[in-house]
Amino acid sequence: MNLAQLRALLAVADEGTFTGAGDALGLTQSAVSHAVASLERELELPLVVRGRGGAQLTAYGRQILAHAREAVHRVDRIASDAAAATGQHRGRLRVAVFPSAAQLLPKLIYELGQQMPDVTVVLLEGTDTEVRAWLADRIVDLAAVADLADPVALDAACSSAGGVLLAADRIVAVLDPDHPLARQPQVDLHELADDPLLLSDGGCEPLLRQLYDAASLPLRPARRIRDVATLLAMVRERLGVTVVPELTLPDGHGLAVVPIIPPKHRRLFLVPADDKLPAAATALLSLARRQRFASRTSQ
Repeated sequence: MNLAQLRALLAVADEGTFTGAGDALGLTQSAVSHAVASLERELELPLVVRGRGGAQLTAYGRQILAHAREAVHRVDRIASDAAAATGQHRGRLRVAVFPSAAQLLPKLIYELGQQMPDVTVVLLEGTDTEVRAWLADRIVDLAAVADLADPVALDAACSSAGGVLLAADRIVAVLDPDHPLARQPQVDLHELADDPLLLSDGGCEPLLRQLYDAASLPLRPARRIRDVATLLAMVRERLGVTVVPELTLPDGHGLAVVPIIPPKHRRLFLVPADDKLPAAATALLSLARRQRFASRTSQ
């Protein structure tokens, strides 16, 4: 095995097509296909299924994906540390996010690019559970993580993880505008118990489970939907209600948003995988800390 093969496999997994993988790596589609095929021959196992809808990993391909990420990540860290030792900053910075946290990072990534133009930031998007697993396995340098907090605890630091608070948003119920509870100033989770619960599969289930456990209610979703647009369309069609962090909602959704009681907020942190960070990760955390300080002083 070699790094070119592993990078090709990762790119296909991330991009979903050989063409997209080639674009991401700066290679032709045939070069990516050749690299993956040679890896399959070496392992004597199929890793990728090619079809009309793109490329999907086989069960074994998914099984080795985390190992491949870690191997490439470790080699990139060696190159990054060596560059930093000579006063240069280049390489890749891997940041894991779930969908609603991804929108908080573009400005920070842009500012990092101004400081370190030779550093490439790679965003890996997954569910909350996947992101935490990547962080624990040190497949990424930084990750967005979330917890639940009462309003009085919104500005508490995440000192145990060495993280930076990025933002906080309310936990809200999302209802069709004609729902009987749509015009209430607040809603108790018990009042929603008779409605089919549509659960976002994009990252907030662990927080909602905590919320429902605290209310002594079972979390029994009628449907799990990964795509937020589909989730909201189903609410709009009166197929159920949902409970989500407010940053999950796009502008112009046309639905009733009602805060839950007792009030709960989600805090979003950017946290490091360990205390031996590449210079780019340290710089991004500093930018996030500065942005948070600026937002607090302007309020």
